[in-house]
Amino acid sequence: DLKIFEKKIKENLKKKNFIVNEENITDSPFPKSDILGKKDDINILLNMVSWAINIVGDKPNDVIKFFEEVFNIIQSSNYEEEATIDFYELITNVSIKTDKKPIELLNKNSNLDLKYLAYNGKLNVLGVRIGNKISKVEKDFTQIVIEPKPTSPNNRILIRVVFRSSKKEKVYAFHGSLNTRINNFLKQF
Repeated sequence: DLKIFEKKIKENLKKKNFIVNEENITDSPFPKSDILGKKDDINILLNMVSWAINIVGDKPNDVIKFFEEVFNIIQSSNYEEEATIDFYELITNVSIKTDKKPIELLNKNSNLDLKYLAYNGKLNVLGVRIGNKISKVEKDFTQIVIEPKPTSPNNRILIRVVFRSSKKEKVYAFHGSLNTRINNFLKQF
């Protein structure tokens, strides 16, 4: 039962010094995603829409640390991994400072001729969305969005990463290579 699951997870999060959302997420008449607990700028979400626990944060190393911690909490709550978890998901944002304007970098590295679409002035590539599946209902899914950071669009690139797999080991492997993957990708710019 999802209500019991929520209760057990929150009890264990409290024991690990998380700030826990006292609202019962599972009482909502509509499926939603809401915070179970928070610690060190990391949010642990119960996503009832996709039946997932999401660990969300801006620092990949912190996200994976809490991924391990939450997974241990689930195991210590006497839930069987295969029966309880459909997939594992890593969501992180990486902000990178650049001397060049991100919009110029995106346009320079795009092979699109936008003049055919322009009507009200010059058009620019404002972001790039890359992925291996269109539908987010897939168990194995990767999506990366590259765009100027909204709060500092003239000197920072924001890379938002969602990586989902039915295999926990794939999430660890992807995380372990994430910095190298991003650095190699950015060398193109």
